[in-house]
Amino acid sequence: MSKLKSKKTIGRRLFAVWPLLLGISLLTASNGLQGTLLGLRANAEGFPVNMIGLIMASYYGGYLFACRYVPNLIASVGHIRVFAALASIASTSVLLYDVFTDPILWIPFRVITGFCFCGLFIITESWLNQISSKKQRGAIFSAYIAIVNIGMFLGQFLINLAPVTNAHLFILVSVMISFALAPITLTNKPAPRYNKPEVISFMTMLMKYPLPMAGVFVSGICTSTFIGLGPVYADIINLPKSDISILMAMFILGNALLPLLMGALSDRIDRIHVIHLIAVIGIINSALIIYSTHYYLFIFILGGMVASLYSVSITYLH
Repeated sequence: MSKLKSKKTIGRRLFAVWPLLLGISLLTASNGLQGTLLGLRANAEGFPVNMIGLIMASYYGGYLFACRYVPNLIASVGHIRVFAALASIASTSVLLYDVFTDPILWIPFRVITGFCFCGLFIITESWLNQISSKKQRGAIFSAYIAIVNIGMFLGQFLINLAPVTNAHLFILVSVMISFALAPITLTNKPAPRYNKPEVISFMTMLMKYPLPMAGVFVSGICTSTFIGLGPVYADIINLPKSDISILMAMFILGNALLPLLMGALSDRIDRIHVIHLIAVIGIINSALIIYSTHYYLFIFILGGMVASLYSVSITYLH
C-alpha cells in the first residue's frame, strides 16, 4: 500500500511540472538533431577531424560558464524568465552555423549553445530537486533523464528529413527550440522559490565524495566523446545516414531506459554499490563491443550504463 502511495506521489510531483518536462523534451530532441547534424555537416564541409573535435568539445566549454553564471541569473529574474531567454538565444544561434560555415566561427557558436543548454538543464534539475523528497529523488531524476534522452533519441531520426548540406535542418532545430518556450511561458504552475545554494569548493567535493565525483566525470567523458564524434566516425567509414541515425539512437535509447532500472535500484540499496555495479557492467560491455558484430545491442547497454552512472552519482551527491 505504501509503495502504491509512493508511486502516486511521484506521479503527482512530475505532473506538477509537466510544462517544464514537455519543454525540455522538445529542447533535447532539437539538441540531439543538432549534435549529429553539426558533426556530419562539418565532415561534409571538409573540416579536419581534430577541428571537428574542438568544435564539438566547445559545447562543454559553454557548460563551464553556465555553471558559474546561470545560478546568479536565476536569483535575479527567476526560473521561467531565464529559461525563456536561454531558449531564445539557443534558437537564434543555431541558424548562424549555416550562415557562417567557418570552423573558427563555429567554436564560439558552439560555446553559446552549450551555455544555453546547460543553463536550461540547471533550471530543470534545480526545479525537480526542490519538489522531490530524499526517498523519491532517485526515481524522479531517473524519470527526468529518461525524458531527456527519449527526446534526443527521437531527434536522431530527424537527420533523414533533408540533406545535411542545406539550411533546412538548422531551421528545423531553431523552430523546435522556439516551440519549447510555449509550455513554460504559458504555464499557470508556480516556479519554485530560488534558494541560494551553499558554496562548496571543487576540492572539498572531490575529497569528501570521490566516487560519485569520478562517476560524473567519467560519464561526461564517455557521453561527449560518443555524441560528438560518433556520427563523424560513422560517416568516415561510409555508413549510410539512416544507419548513423540508428547507431546514435541506440546509444541514446540506452540512456533513456536503463537509468530507470538503476535509479529504482539505487532507491532500495546503497547507491555506492549501484555505482560499482554500473561500472563493472560498462567495462565488460565495452570489451564485448570490440569483438561482436551485434554492436547495436552493446551500444544500447553502453549508453544505459553511461547515463545511469551520471544519474545515480548526481543523486548521491544531491
